Amino acid sequence: MTFPGRIHQDDNFDVAGFEGEILEEIIGIVDEDENPILIYIKVSNKTWQKYFLDAYLAFWEDWGDIEYEEGDISIDYGNMFNIKEKRIKFIKCRDCRLIVELENGEALILKHKSTDRDSECEVEYVKKHA
Repeated sequence: MTFPGRIHQDDNFDVAGFEGEILEEIIGIVDEDENPILIYIKVSNKTWQKYFLDAYLAFWEDWGDIEYEEGDISIDYGNMFNIKEKRIKFIKCRDCRLIVELENGEALILKHKSTDRDSECEVEYVKKHA
């Protein structure tokens, strides 16, 4: 099976084909301060996808599998925020903020900590809308 590789590279885009799919896993590869470097996401009926921010651009890639390197530190955001097995409403990037929103209103947002192109990233968890 051939995987598409890099799918998006921009500061605004929609990631098609994830609406209604079940979030199975979402794992961050982080630095020693727990700042996310890469995020891997696995949803029902799809291979592992990878996304990240760099130089104030967002990237979305499909290489088919998760890739760990020796010394990688990971965080299981699915368990941390109790969002596994929930249905995805949409995945999109707006102003270099990569948003995975669930049908119940929860969202996981990957964003830069500042407008500096070299700034570190952070993950913001948004609880259900009241």
